[in-house]
Amino acid sequence: MRVISFGTLRQHPALAAMIKRCAYLGDMDGVSCVVGVEPIGIKPTGTMPHALNICFGEGKQNEVWQAFDDVIAE
Repeated sequence: MRVISFGTLRQHPALAAMIKRCAYLGDMDGVSCVVGVEPIGIKPTGTMPHALNICFGEGKQNEVWQAFDDVIAE
């Protein structure tokens, strides 16, 4: 099982690099924040951004998933 840090969802963006570095050094398998991975030299990993659903509007989950799949590589 992989364990991925999503900690910056609840933190100020200015802290992202420090939070992600600490999570990775603490043996997380991956981290989610694009800005947070730059200093540690790994690729971000995670799920679809929650705000993407909000951008498309209520009841449009299928459109959101299709748009995400059209843009993000497997």
